[in-house]
Amino acid sequence: MVNEIKIVLHFDSNDQQKFKTLISSLYDIIDSLKDSEKDINVVVNDVGVMQFLKGNFDKYNLETLKEVMGSDVKIWICSVSLRKYGLSFNDLVDGLLLASSGMLKLMEFIKNGYVYLKI
Repeated sequence: MVNEIKIVLHFDSNDQQKFKTLISSLYDIIDSLKDSEKDINVVVNDVGVMQFLKGNFDKYNLETLKEVMGSDVKIWICSVSLRKYGLSFNDLVDGLLLASSGMLKLMEFIKNGYVYLKI
């Protein structure tokens, strides 16, 4: 039984607009979850990425991200405590896939406590 999940997004496309749209909509979803579920954390591994996620797209664009993080951009966007909120692992993954309106694909279901989603 997995009690915490880390959501990792992989982005290997050059479509800047698609990336902006998806990341900002996912960030809004995570933000609304944070309001109601206090231990959902948004975590990224670079200050520039956090600024990018907050909407500073001019300074931190996809090319900048690729320079910083390599061609396959990976962002650890949130971790969710399943046990505390009675969430099902499947529900969480299904919710993220639905929220992306078909832009996300499940790359690996679970590996070492991480869900890998591919844009």
